[in-house]
Amino acid sequence: MTDTTQAQTIEAMKQWALDNYEKGADTMAECWSTSDYADLFTDHEGNPRTTAQAWATLRALADVHAEHQADARNSAF
Repeated sequence: MTDTTQAQTIEAMKQWALDNYEKGADTMAECWSTSDYADLFTDHEGNPRTTAQAWATLRALADVHAEHQADARNSAF
């Protein structure tokens, strides 16, 4: 992936995080830097990941955050 393409994808991911703020992406929208998004393009061993894999990871992380937030709300009562 070229730097320009990755940069464009990261910008799209940032917008997605804003658009999905109430669905678990608030952490990404508020706390992540560009380098955090760039980290989605490599696995934990440093191997490159596809754009589709990076998007899947972003969405999965938002789902986990949404579940944790729902658990916190539900256990508060």
